[in-house]
Amino acid sequence: MLKTLSNIKYGLTFLSLGIFIFFYKCVLSGFDLLPGDNIDSRYINYILEHFWLWFHQITPHNELWNMPILYPAQNTLSNSDMLFGLGIFYIPIRYFTNPYNSFLITVFIMCLLNFSTFYFLLKKCFNFKDLSSAFGAYFYAFSLIKYAQFCHVQLLSQFYTILALICFIKSKKYKYLTFIGCAFVALQLYTSFYLGWFIIFTIFFVTVITLFFEKERNKIFQYLKQNYKFIIFNLLFLITFLLPLAMHYLMVGITKFPYNAEIIIYPSFKNYILNFSLINNLLLFKSENYSPDIVFGFGIITSLLIFISFFHLKKYRNIIVIFTLLIYAVLCIPLMHKLLYDYFPGAGAIRAVGRYLNILCPIFAILLANFIEKINKKALKAIIIITIIIEQIPVHSFLLYSKKQALQDITKYNVPKTCSVIFMNYSKIPDENHTLIHKIEVDGMWLALAHRIYTVNGYGGMIVNRPRVKLKPECIIELKD
Repeated sequence: MLKTLSNIKYGLTFLSLGIFIFFYKCVLSGFDLLPGDNIDSRYINYILEHFWLWFHQITPHNELWNMPILYPAQNTLSNSDMLFGLGIFYIPIRYFTNPYNSFLITVFIMCLLNFSTFYFLLKKCFNFKDLSSAFGAYFYAFSLIKYAQFCHVQLLSQFYTILALICFIKSKKYKYLTFIGCAFVALQLYTSFYLGWFIIFTIFFVTVITLFFEKERNKIFQYLKQNYKFIIFNLLFLITFLLPLAMHYLMVGITKFPYNAEIIIYPSFKNYILNFSLINNLLLFKSENYSPDIVFGFGIITSLLIFISFFHLKKYRNIIVIFTLLIYAVLCIPLMHKLLYDYFPGAGAIRAVGRYLNILCPIFAILLANFIEKINKKALKAIIIITIIIEQIPVHSFLLYSKKQALQDITKYNVPKTCSVIFMNYSKIPDENHTLIHKIEVDGMWLALAHRIYTVNGYGGMIVNRPRVKLKPECIIELKD
């Protein structure tokens, strides 16, 4: 037992540090503050609660894809990520506590799985030492790239991608693992469309880049020649698995966001370098009014060390460098992004362009772990590790979702028992106040959920025209101060 703990001592240390930095404000608030905000996170919490109610077949949550929102619309779950891979954690947790605590524990488990899966990948698949594996896993699971996703917690589910990668690497010895890997790819898409699509994007472009290098190209052709039947069977298995999801998304009738909406969130190059850490924002730039849609880089020092780490690569350096440059070209050159938007399937649904950095996060974590692995001087290792950890400590809190406030937002309204459908009326709110309108829409969803009825209100990334129906006067809920 002691020997086992000694072998993973750095893993346990870095995991504890990451958990502390991410969640200590939650503990200090008496577990009132939850990851994210009062719009997106509460919406995701609602979907997870819908899973729970659907699992128990409680009216009107009897049909999984038909959440009782946006009445009388059908297939309402398809307006956003499905979150199935989070629901399988949330449902058993929900037996023991309320919706808010269940949401918090689910996010905690996602952070834990992000670290542990990546730690296993580095230690057991890449054969890195414990310190390098722990540090790489820390950067992957607890860097500011991940912390910024507290406002979009479905993007924390990237551990399914790592599980798929582990299965594909280990399939050299156990071929059946490719089927499990494909199942994890499908589960990633069923949980977060963004992260699942990034897997497909990466496989496609890395393969294309590899074809330009003779040695690697020959390896691909040899592998295809020896395993083409197996590969075809895996693809058919994956496509069959994904057909129901594709059908539901296509039923929504929207395959692309308007390009004008996408280009609005298009930060400058420096914002893919800067982050909201102590070093970057307080000592150097003192930025204010931080938004994760504007500044979400890896950090100045970290980016420099990642650049240096490319020179320590012995295998696949050219492929990784070209692929990294491709991602930054998409991020920084509007024409490159427009080409993807117009011609690459599914790219038009990636509204927030900066989220392409999720593709680079695991790649850079491996590079940094490899960089630390190659350094022989302990003092230099310690300096680099401590510096990067400091540059990944946030100065802005993203634990903005308050349980007390969420309960107050819905308990102040009385809903007549004669109403089977309600609408939170926000007609007096100016159209340009999108944040308040979105919050009221989510308020309406939770209010309807509390009374087990339908609502005309609704929220979701793919919603363009919200349906409106005539209701009884007493079913139109007027806002209270």
